[in-house]
Amino acid sequence: MKKMLSVCAAVFFTLTTLALFQFSERNAFAATGQSLFSKKCSSCHQASQFAGMSKTKFVKNTKKMSAAKKLTSKQITSIWKYVK
Repeated sequence: MKKMLSVCAAVFFTLTTLALFQFSERNAFAATGQSLFSKKCSSCHQASQFAGMSKTKFVKNTKKMSAAKKLTSKQITSIWKYVK
């Protein structure tokens, strides 16, 4: 019985930790995306211009812009997650 309780506690702890990590990672992406958008994009664009745009189209169009030439794919994705 004690062993079963220990296993259940370990599973619960693991699942809770994973859920919190995913939530904080999503928030970090949004914060990074907002910061990058402010620095690289907002002088010419409004975030609302990209609402509803697919990730594929956003990445393709973004890579054509001179301000985004030095951005990594991960950074472009974080901007997309912010503006979508």
